[in-house]
Amino acid sequence: YRIKTRKTGLLKYYMNMSQSDMDLYEAEIGNPEVKLPVSVFNRYGHFNLSYRELLSNQLGLRTGTSITSSQDRASLGVSSMRKRLTGYHTKLALDYHHSDHVNIVFGGEVMGRSIDQTLIDETNDIDQDIDERIASVFVESEFFLSTSLAFNTGIRAETDNLRSSTTISPRFSTAYKTGEHSQVS
Repeated sequence: YRIKTRKTGLLKYYMNMSQSDMDLYEAEIGNPEVKLPVSVFNRYGHFNLSYRELLSNQLGLRTGTSITSSQDRASLGVSSMRKRLTGYHTKLALDYHHSDHVNIVFGGEVMGRSIDQTLIDETNDIDQDIDERIASVFVESEFFLSTSLAFNTGIRAETDNLRSSTTISPRFSTAYKTGEHSQVS
């Protein structure tokens, strides 16, 4: 779904939901008379919202967010597994068009996911919970030396609570246009 918000603004919305459920009986490998119940269930949902706008002749805004949710259950005989995943990702970037040969992009993003998983059999209940959050900021420059040759340079700083770490990563790439519809990167 798309909505033109102003002369240069565009809001996009996307959503997807699904559910599946299956039950059957599977013969035991060594004893075909014994039938094991098998059950599989999944419920999934995803939502995505993005917005872009030209703020001036030289400055543009891009932002977006997405949310995902998934529930899974599976069982074979007396063993079973339950898993619930919830995730999000939000990003904001500003594009500065300095000239026909130089563009600068800067912004930040936040990502997170929570996983709650339980494995159950005749003797054990094993729970595993993960709660991860990643936040980052970045700046990147695009240099067009000609219509055939371009360079990207930048830096990204990222913090991750799951690993209790902060990293700073340089970025560099180049692209050379070899034909009308082809390039080497």
